[in-house]
Amino acid sequence: MPTGPQYSDEMMARRQRVNFSVDPAAMKHAAGAWKWAYENHVTDEATFTDWINRTLTAHPDATDEAESAKKQGRMFWIDRAKAELLPAPGETPSRSEVFRAAVAAGIAEIEAEAGSRGEAIPIIDRLPSKVYRN
Repeated sequence: MPTGPQYSDEMMARRQRVNFSVDPAAMKHAAGAWKWAYENHVTDEATFTDWINRTLTAHPDATDEAESAKKQGRMFWIDRAKAELLPAPGETPSRSEVFRAAVAAGIAEIEAEAGSRGEAIPIIDRLPSKVYRN
């Protein structure tokens, strides 16, 4: 098992790694949206993983309308209670579709807030190790 502060016993007891099929460009956009939202006090989720978990709960009925871009498998730490709410492997819609739809709905909320402030969500290549609020 990997070591380090991100792999604490508490986190391992609370979360599990789940593989989702995602569009890498969309996930970069999601990371940039979360970072902007956190820095500008739109969300209180202090990590991208926390935001992903809140988004899964906030948008359980969102539908995946994304174009069929090339998808890649990515692992995310999902709260065990939230993972149990996702469709089982092989069900329709798939858990990847539910995940992508929930993340897209979360991004739309942040984009709407940024638009109301007259700001644009910056494009980031990767998340920094620490994000600070303004």
